[in-house]
Amino acid sequence: MSNPETENFFNYYNPVNINFGFNKYYLLIKKIVNGNFKRAALFYGRESMKKAGVIDKIKESLDKCVINEYGGILPNPQVSDIEKFVSTCKESYDVIIAVGGGSVIDFAKSAAFLLPQNQSIRSILKDRPENLKNSIPFIAVPTTAGTGSEVTPWASLWDVTKKKYSLSHKKMFPCYAVLDPALTISLPAKVTAYTAFDALSHALEALWSKNSNPVSDVFAFESVSMFVNTYDKLMDNLSDPELRSGMLKTSLYAGLAFSNTKTAAVHSVSYPVTMHFNVPHGEACALLLGEFLLFNKDYIEKSKVDTLCNIFRVKNFSELKEKLANMAQNGGLAVRLSHAGIDADGIDIIVREGFSPDRILNNPRDVTKQDLYLILNNIF
Repeated sequence: MSNPETENFFNYYNPVNINFGFNKYYLLIKKIVNGNFKRAALFYGRESMKKAGVIDKIKESLDKCVINEYGGILPNPQVSDIEKFVSTCKESYDVIIAVGGGSVIDFAKSAAFLLPQNQSIRSILKDRPENLKNSIPFIAVPTTAGTGSEVTPWASLWDVTKKKYSLSHKKMFPCYAVLDPALTISLPAKVTAYTAFDALSHALEALWSKNSNPVSDVFAFESVSMFVNTYDKLMDNLSDPELRSGMLKTSLYAGLAFSNTKTAAVHSVSYPVTMHFNVPHGEACALLLGEFLLFNKDYIEKSKVDTLCNIFRVKNFSELKEKLANMAQNGGLAVRLSHAGIDADGIDIIVREGFSPDRILNNPRDVTKQDLYLILNNIF
């Protein structure tokens, strides 16, 4: 009989109210907002959601709320752009809504958190104070299936030096996530593929993160299983509602997993790949994932290795690496650094900037510069 005092301690926390429904996004948002909030900021990205009528449909449904639009949020949001918005915003909002991919959600999530504070974003990034005011209630409505930002307490931001920052605080969890697979049906094949691989990377890194726990493992394994059962079929039928639903759940479960574990070396190394070579984030993760599977293999619990091999229907991680490369290639993603326009000088840049402490230190196996050179040369 086990002794509770000797059992490993773990904690899992995720306060997001999750709402899921096909072609129900505007009804779900209406149910949350009308009667509860009076003034909203509505963020979205480039014109696709506007042209598709999504933004207008949301506005029409919120007939009891004054709404200000903030469109045109660009990929990889800049610290300076967040600073500018917060310092110049004269309106007082009691709810903030973001409709878009991870960048839109991260920008709006940062704004919702920073507007009530009396500190600059740079001081918060530097000092990481715990005693901060509550965020403005935030509703995340993802239009891609990959980032999981709708259920995580941080935002990825960048500066002009192409350095990546993670604005993170327990008060940054969205209040609500509204997930509607209908908003992802129009995604092109390559975007579908690299966002899917971002979700897969979240799930796998959550499983082998030093911070993994039994609850995060449940979500991570469910995400991996959904990915395996959905990805290839979806790439052959991008308009299938059931498959789009499966991929959005893949991303959601991965988000619920790594919201408590953070990611590890794959994400740490992916950041300079994205910022210096314009490789989409999920594609950068796909490039690195197979080699880090092999690198970490002996440092991952055997039961997890066996379970992953069973899910992917392979005998070992070498076969799994090849299977992932084939799946990425089928989605139009680069499987070699050289295919992504990265040369030997580029490898030097990635090694120099690929050691983000918030991520690399979560890896189950320590990564040295020599290790990273070998890993990158293996996929050159």
